[in-house]
This record gives sequence, C-alpha cells and structure tokens, in this order.
Amino acid sequence: MPPVDPLQPRALYARCDPGQFAFRTTDELEELENSLGQERALEALRFGISIGTRGYNMFALGPPGTGKHSMVRRHLEEAAAAAPVPTDWTYVNNFTEPHKPSALEFPPGRARDFRDAMDRLIRDMRDGIPSLFESDDYRARREALEEEFKSRQEGPFGELQEAAHERGLALIRTPMGLAFAPVKDGEVINPDDFRKLPDDQQEKTKGDIAELEKRLQDVMRAAQQWEREHREKVRQLNQEMAERVVGHLIDELKSAMGDLPAVVAWIEDVRTDIVENAQQFLPQPPMEGGPDADGAPSPSPAGHPGAPSPFFRRYLVNVVVDRTECAAAPVIYEDHPTQPNLVGRIEHMAQFGALVTDFNLIKAGALLQANGGFLILDALKVLTQP
Repeated sequence: MPPVDPLQPRALYARCDPGQFAFRTTDELEELENSLGQERALEALRFGISIGTRGYNMFALGPPGTGKHSMVRRHLEEAAAAAPVPTDWTYVNNFTEPHKPSALEFPPGRARDFRDAMDRLIRDMRDGIPSLFESDDYRARREALEEEFKSRQEGPFGELQEAAHERGLALIRTPMGLAFAPVKDGEVINPDDFRKLPDDQQEKTKGDIAELEKRLQDVMRAAQQWEREHREKVRQLNQEMAERVVGHLIDELKSAMGDLPAVVAWIEDVRTDIVENAQQFLPQPPMEGGPDADGAPSPSPAGHPGAPSPFFRRYLVNVVVDRTECAAAPVIYEDHPTQPNLVGRIEHMAQFGALVTDFNLIKAGALLQANGGFLILDALKVLTQP
C-alpha cells in the first residue's frame, strides 16, 4: 500500500476574503424566503397549499438535512396567517344516551366562556335550589300535601276500624302485614281461647273477618294509588320550585348563545334535567367521599372544583379544542405520532374502587387540534408506530 501524503496546512481550510461582502454581519441581510436549488419543490408546495378542497395531503421526500421541515413549516405558517381561526370544540353530556356524548362547535374563543358560564350556573343552582326548598312557601305547600295524603288514608282505615269494632274485631299489625283478630274486653283473643267459643260464634267471627279482609284489600290497593299520586304531586311541586330558580338563569344563558342553535338546544336539555333531578341539589347525607378519620375531606371523585359530587359532572363542559389564544389557523407538528397523540385518548379515574370514565375525560389529539389548519408529520415515524 503506497504511503499517504501528508496534507499541507493551507489545504485544511478555504480562506474567505471579508472585503468581498457589503455588510458587517449577517443580521443586516434579508432572510432567504426559499431554499436554494428547490424551485420545483417550492412550486409543488405552493400548489398543494393552494388547494382548498378537503382530502388532499402533501408528501415531501428528500435526504435528511436538506431543510424540508423548515421549508414546509415556513410556507404553511405563511398560509395559516392568512386563514381564519378555526372553531372551538367541546364534548357535553348526552342526557338521552350518556354513553354517546355530544360534540358542540363554537366560534373561536367562545367555548371557554361557555364552560365558565355553565360552572357558574351549577354553582348558582346548588345555592339557590336548597334555599328555595327551605322557604316558608315551599314548606307550607309540602305540609298541605302531606295533610291531604294523611286525611285521605285516615278516612277509609278509620271506617274499617269502626266496622271491626262493631263486630268485636280489631285491626292489628303483624309481621305479615295488617290483619283482623277477635277481641274481648279490649284484648286480642288467643287461638286456643277462640277455639273454645261456640261453633256458631266462631263461624260468625270468621265470616266477619273474611268480609273485612276483602274491604281491607280494596283499601290497600287504593292506598297504593293514593301514594303514587302523592309522590307525583310532591315531584311536581319540587319541579315547580326548581323551575323558579332555573328559569331566568337558563334563559340568560340561552340568550347569550342565541346564535348557536345546537348549543341552545343542549341548554334546554340541561334545564329539563335539572328540574327533574332537583333533589340532587339538596344537601345529601354524608357517605363515601366525606371526611376521613382525621377530619380532612377525602379526595373528590368528580375531579372538578365546581362539582364535588359525581352527579354534577353531567353538566360540565369539556373543552377539547380552545382557540382563545390563536390569531391564525394552527400549524401543528406532532413529533411523536402515537395513536393517542394523533387521534386522542379517553382517560379513566378511580371511583369507589373501580375505574370509570365519562365525556369529561376525552382528550384531543393532533388531528383535532390541527383541524382547520395544517398538521405536519414525519411519515417514517407514523409508519413505525404499531
């Protein structure tokens, strides 16, 4: 093998004469808009960006280090700056099918305001509804319903007791329910003493008992209907009282969102659900999730400061895309394109020893964050993900 000739020092570098430049530092130069020697690529890139129809993508191919990413991103950001800011997106509860949450679209920046307005609404409900249910008006009307139900029951049962007394019987409560029994001198006759009575008296007593038991069954059936009617009247009263609190607050919120029909329709669903579940806004007896042994409150399973009870999570608004701080269409680069990072994920939380989830735990991925703008991906990274 022939020996290698050593390099001379002057061959190790190329001298540049500063005198040939008309600037002192490169800061004085205008930035290059295009990559050198990439005219066809730039023409294709501009053409691709100009296509306004959905369903088109661009693929930039070339050796590493040629400036593909920076060139593509610079031109996309220029195009995005001239494009309108896309819409916000939220997930909300579907009161008809809770396992199929509803997506609501908002003009940019308004989803966050709506979320905050709903939080305030529920706080107002949790203060206002209990106060109204403690009012003298509600108590008086509730007591009137109770008195009506009590008097409705007392009449037929009083008549039965009177009829039983006339026949020498008493209406007594047994482990099996209400029953009639023969009495003597105010005391119930035991079975042995009853069998010592004359046969004709025993037969007459048994016949009286059979007749009164038939009347008792009729009264018991009627009492069940009266109880159902009473519960319905109480429910209607509770809904009427809740509507007093909910009505004007819901109407204000609907007025603020009047230009968004889908949002207004959902707000109306909220009104219906709050009225039907007014009792959930009343103070509840302590249970799991209350103070621990040291007196400190246990962590809330709701995970939201405005809704310590899991029930109230149904009224929260999950803002998955928020454009409040955006001044142009987004340009998103996802450097780690896993499936959750691209299409989003559904998280879980521990509640009473089990893992559960709901619409509040849906998180957006890069595809949704870039919706209305541009998404840049490294194709090799995408294809090497399982």
